[in-house]
Amino acid sequence: MATTLKTKNSVTAASAPSSLAQGELAVNITDKKLWVGNAATTPVQLLGAGVTGDVVGPASATDNALARFDLTTGKLIQNSVGILSDAGALTGITDFTYTGTLTGGTGVVNLGSGQFYKDASGNVGIGTTTPSALGSSLTEFTVKATTADKYGAINLIGVRDVGGNQNGVISFWNNFSTLTRTAYIQGTNTASSNTAGELSFVTKSSAGALTEQLRINSTGALALQGASTSASGVGITFPATQSASSDANTLDDYEEGTWTPTCTTTGITSVTTGGKYTKIGNMVYLVGFVSITNAGTASGQMAVSNLPFSYYTSGGSIQGTGVCRESGTTGLEYYFNTQGNATTFFINSATNGAVIWINGYTYTFSMTYQTAT
Repeated sequence: MATTLKTKNSVTAASAPSSLAQGELAVNITDKKLWVGNAATTPVQLLGAGVTGDVVGPASATDNALARFDLTTGKLIQNSVGILSDAGALTGITDFTYTGTLTGGTGVVNLGSGQFYKDASGNVGIGTTTPSALGSSLTEFTVKATTADKYGAINLIGVRDVGGNQNGVISFWNNFSTLTRTAYIQGTNTASSNTAGELSFVTKSSAGALTEQLRINSTGALALQGASTSASGVGITFPATQSASSDANTLDDYEEGTWTPTCTTTGITSVTTGGKYTKIGNMVYLVGFVSITNAGTASGQMAVSNLPFSYYTSGGSIQGTGVCRESGTTGLEYYFNTQGNATTFFINSATNGAVIWINGYTYTFSMTYQTAT
């Protein structure tokens, strides 16, 4: 008849023997734990969760290879391709995923033989292991082509709808005493299209706010601070109200427009007039005409006022220059003088004589003069 051995046992979870005779066994069937008695101490656990000691693994393993659990039992380990050397170098990893914060020292990071490289000074390179191209006092980010006839590129990609929204920004900060954003360049879409783009340049003065100083709009117009950013065509757009500069080498205004000459000679009854002008800096170039429809009792020189900009008269009269021709009938030529008046010029003959005041005569002229700004 077979002999049955029966050890002390329990089916109560977490139940453990407090004492056993030396060599006596006890088992918790529910927890799958086995103890052996030790007369001098608390029973020693041989098997089950919490046991320390040898683990079961393969018959052989690669030196310095990282051990991995095999299956889900938590009891078997296996070899791996990841190698952790005695010096702390980790190699052989083909994919690395983490969700927390990767923190390290100031050492070099070299991924893909220079595809991504960070040197010990914090310079970062894409496609290069020498990202510090400008000097050791800088912190640099370098993108370098790795094959002939290619180039480096930095792409800033936004997901924005219409409304002049930013698609990408390059910011410039100074952290000498207080971290301060001093300038930035931004690419935006337009107010009416999410596929049209504009480029803005923003700077600030020492105590001022960040202000857009320049924009290249989607048509190619370059709009200066305060100018219309929706200007059409290709060119430089100045603000409608001039921001005058005291620098003699700064072009601070450009404007094209129409103006309506006004004949203010005493006795004139009615005239028809028209004109155009271009202002570049402080110089005005204009053309116009005055056609007499009813001369009334007018005589002498012809006074023309309502200039688009006033003359510069500081320090004395500065004459405008120009020519005039009676183009309706006679073809006679006339000249200009300003007589120190900031808003009126006079058409007369070469000897300051009178024009001919006859209905139907038309005086066509062009002139140049200087403004204060």
